[in-house]
Amino acid sequence: MNLLHFLLFRNIEDLTSQVNNLEIKVNDSELENEELRERLGMDPKEKLDIEDVRTKKKVKAEQAVALNRALTKEVINRWSSFGRCSSSRKVSHEWLATP
Repeated sequence: MNLLHFLLFRNIEDLTSQVNNLEIKVNDSELENEELRERLGMDPKEKLDIEDVRTKKKVKAEQAVALNRALTKEVINRWSSFGRCSSSRKVSHEWLATP
């Protein structure tokens, strides 16, 4: 077996191992999903609207970013109002305006 064949064989082995590990994870996720659906009294075969789930997750993330930005701005404003930042050490607020 020459070097090229050996490297290809090793690559195939590695990929096969990765696929097997992913299959185990998928199977575990499916079992967990079935168990949780049963605990919630849901039909195990009922399909969820994944786009709706993605949209809700995106909205929650955007809300968290907005809250973080607002709280950070409030902290900076309060810090500045205490006079702890001299004019030479003012905190830049530009990054707060970025989405």
